[in-house]
Amino acid sequence: MSREMDLQTCPALAEATSVIPLAGETLYLDPPEVPFMDSSGLNLLIMLRRRLHAEGGRLAVTARRLSPNDCCS
Repeated sequence: MSREMDLQTCPALAEATSVIPLAGETLYLDPPEVPFMDSSGLNLLIMLRRRLHAEGGRLAVTARRLSPNDCCS
């Protein structure tokens, strides 16, 4: 996902994630790919984490490593 997670986008994101089978899976979130998140986005992550946990999966928040080119371009 590389978009904002806010009041405007979270309903569509919640609907999209509701049809993804998550049983036993790990869902990865890369914060640099999410330029803005408000409390609606945080609430969606909490709900996803609860669903994943109930289905034997997990939510993993990751961060890609920056290369020198990312810092100096």
